[in-house]
Amino acid sequence: MSEMQRYLAFDHGAVSVSSDGEVECIDAIKFWSEHGKDFPSIAKLALRVLSVPCSSAAVERLFSHGDSFSDHIDAG
Repeated sequence: MSEMQRYLAFDHGAVSVSSDGEVECIDAIKFWSEHGKDFPSIAKLALRVLSVPCSSAAVERLFSHGDSFSDHIDAG
């Protein structure tokens, strides 16, 4: 069985519902820290994806200057 097949067959327990009906999700970083040895290739990919910053100053600057850009296009 391939690593991917083993991962797909694994009971992740990723989402559970508490007694009061609240959905509880696992901590992805913790999951991969604990199961990285079981799925080394997938864990490496997952940790690379999970380590991507959720925002970038460069992107924020681009959006903040969007008004001046659209004014330039409208005037052209």
